[in-house]
Amino acid sequence: MLPEQRCRRTVVIPMHREASRIARCVEELAACALSDPDVQLIFVDDGSDDATVAVLHEALRRSTLQAEVVLLGRNCGKGEAVRQGVLRARGDAVCFTDADLSAPTDEIVRCLDEIDLGADVVVASRGHEASLITTHQPQPRERAGKAFNRAVRALGLLDLPDTQCGLKAFRRDIALELFCDLQTRRFAFDVEILLRARLLSCDVRVVPVQWGHVGDSRVAPLRDGYQMLRDVARLRWRLRSLPTHPRTIVLPEARTGQHDRLERPRPRAALAAPSVDA
Repeated sequence: MLPEQRCRRTVVIPMHREASRIARCVEELAACALSDPDVQLIFVDDGSDDATVAVLHEALRRSTLQAEVVLLGRNCGKGEAVRQGVLRARGDAVCFTDADLSAPTDEIVRCLDEIDLGADVVVASRGHEASLITTHQPQPRERAGKAFNRAVRALGLLDLPDTQCGLKAFRRDIALELFCDLQTRRFAFDVEILLRARLLSCDVRVVPVQWGHVGDSRVAPLRDGYQMLRDVARLRWRLRSLPTHPRTIVLPEARTGQHDRLERPRPRAALAAPSVDA
């Protein structure tokens, strides 16, 4: 596929120190519908200092999977890794997902299907009442995640049950607009992306997901949790012109037939330029 050719779908997979599991990721992708030639797969290495890239290249060599590999050269943060992949996307529908495939490949396909059905943005949510959590996170990390979500709500940024699930999908034109000037480069980038979607009055659909925790997480609850809270506090300061009580709409039905609600105001402000990098 030539660089300038468009395709149906793009899947972006950020990596950092994934040497122990990236081969399994390649194997599972090669065995599913995402191995189609009309799907662009982009692996973005975020400055791994282990054998991640070498293991990835060997796994790709052994499989029939066609993929692009982007090397950032140094650790820039998950948000920047996803951003670099999204800006290279040629698919009409674009998604990003974690390298551990905690959301199985069928869930990736379902989120992309929602884009085909007309959504601008699809958010897989572990907090959706119809979601299936096959393996829970360790309690310290689960508690930290819930505390972070409460902080996001308390700051008046978003009213979603789960902003941090690592699976989200977008229309390509929307994705490019949301990511081109992304300021939050590390783990809290999801909040900024969803805020940008809110400001653009995008059709955001929250869908249930099957999700299972995979060990050896890259998120340190204390260190990364503090950084994430600092980042969202900065976002709140930069977006202080947002209305306190935005209008609420009912989103279209998810595949389970259940309705989800997401506050979405008419655009009133734009994100400012200062970086929220670590």
